[in-house]
Amino acid sequence: MILDKKIFIKLFIICSYIICWLSISTSFNDLLIFKYKIPSYSPELDFFNFLNFMRHLLVYVCFFLSLSLIMFTKIKIFSKKNIIYLFFCIYLALQIPGLIFTYNLINNISFVISGLTVIFIVLLVDEYFTIREKNIFIFISFIVLLGVFLAAFSLGFRDYLTGEQNLYGGLKEDAAIFAKKDSPRSSGISRTCLILILMLFIIENLSLKKKSFIILIFNILFISVIFLYQSRTNISLVLFSTFLIFVYLNKINFKNIFKYLTIYILIPIVISFSLMTLHSNKVFNKRIADEISYKGISEFEKQDNINIEKEMPIRNFSDFSSGRINDWQKIFYKLRKDNHFFGYGAQADRFLINQSASNGLIYALSSSGIIGLIFFISFSFMVFLKSLKKIVKFQACKFNIYLNSLIVLIILLRSILETSY
Repeated sequence: MILDKKIFIKLFIICSYIICWLSISTSFNDLLIFKYKIPSYSPELDFFNFLNFMRHLLVYVCFFLSLSLIMFTKIKIFSKKNIIYLFFCIYLALQIPGLIFTYNLINNISFVISGLTVIFIVLLVDEYFTIREKNIFIFISFIVLLGVFLAAFSLGFRDYLTGEQNLYGGLKEDAAIFAKKDSPRSSGISRTCLILILMLFIIENLSLKKKSFIILIFNILFISVIFLYQSRTNISLVLFSTFLIFVYLNKINFKNIFKYLTIYILIPIVISFSLMTLHSNKVFNKRIADEISYKGISEFEKQDNINIEKEMPIRNFSDFSSGRINDWQKIFYKLRKDNHFFGYGAQADRFLINQSASNGLIYALSSSGIIGLIFFISFSFMVFLKSLKKIVKFQACKFNIYLNSLIVLIILLRSILETSY
């Protein structure tokens, strides 16, 4: 009976973990399943509305059941072992007062609930699963992220090759493949590639006795995509992470360095540059066809000086920070006037400037105030030290633990120039 009970709990934890992944992009508005048309006031309900309703509702179900299970099993959340999770929970909870006492939408409490649910599930995983059993969550995460990448990348890549559109910054609205939600932006797809690369190293180490040529090809393609999307943050992080993996796996000599540079830098650059060139040619040819079609051949022949550089797929940055510094100044200006202690609640950056804060610290300050910022800095510093310790003492660290620490460190470093943690 005890064995059956533990199996049931483990199945619940796995299902909850999958639900949290699949709930991404949903919000409280999806719970308002009946949307009324004016003036007929007839309810509008379709398959995607119902699907998104269930995706978000199940997060609340997992939240209450996982919290009950934690209380039932008496997990020592106040222990030294779980102090990071405790601080993370407090930080998220401190985003609620801003939703109550400001004009920010109380509906954004769903983001707090989602975050707390993930933490509760991680605590339960640590309680009920052995180290070996925890590997299943790596495989689940990899499958979900790979599916998201393939779906998002396929939406724009064909149009990119034909010169119909650019890849950078944009998104597909109401994409059916994402249940009528917006597809991930270019930075999101690039970030997904980065995590997939690190997970492939973990899966290779877990499942295969020797290095796989197929996994190497996939890693080269993922790095090529990161170069193709031209996200400076993710390019820096992929070079940083692959270099640390190289240091762990190889002796430092000219042969190994040359091999590393060729596989992880030179080949991806050649692939991405070739695709950029193909896109530029398609755009250029399309422009010529349009000019001929609208202006006529005789008038077009007079235009000898066509600026090809305008067709190159290079992002146009207003400054080195891509406008982030200006956004940070706006947030600081509004926080200086009011609500510095408790902030404006979850999604405060969207509420204040209708834009992502693109910085974990500034988002923490705006959403949970000075008090929440203290907790954010505290658990971030503890996470940083734990991860860095594994990276620095890599010779005494198992490869999978090293890679998992690297993933956490990468996400932490990324929060300097992005909001996500």
